[in-house]
Amino acid sequence: MTMWPNQPVAGANAYWRCQFRDRGSRRESAAAQLFLLGHIHTTLIMKRTLILLLTSLFLTLYSSSADDTKSVTNIIDFQGASPSLILTFYQKLSGCELVIDSRVKTVDSQIVLRIVGEQMSQEVLKQIREALLKQARIVITRLDDKRESVTFNDALPLAK
Repeated sequence: MTMWPNQPVAGANAYWRCQFRDRGSRRESAAAQLFLLGHIHTTLIMKRTLILLLTSLFLTLYSSSADDTKSVTNIIDFQGASPSLILTFYQKLSGCELVIDSRVKTVDSQIVLRIVGEQMSQEVLKQIREALLKQARIVITRLDDKRESVTFNDALPLAK
């Protein structure tokens, strides 16, 4: 059987005049059936996109909460710096509010601090606290997540 002159009709279409068979009533169009296939495909894409967006949001929130793992790659060199200058730097690096004792402002010690190489910000903050404690008898104590207390303790030995 041939559909067009000199063209044989192959396989499953041998007994049909056109390539597609009509299923259902004549009032239903094939476009309505194809629409459902598009809807299923679109829903699957939307689910995958939603999962991807939620995952990226979670990772963004998680990474922003881990700010203490930021590394510092510069050379930090304080030679004969005042404690107020060191505390200003400390406050900017830590992001905490400093509650400063009034006696700290009267301390006239000169701080010498040199940090070279890539280090995590928490390690740099620890070295600054140690330098202030040993060289100026200034103690930094964490009060809560956003505040730290800065006090002067004259009973501590002063390192030269």
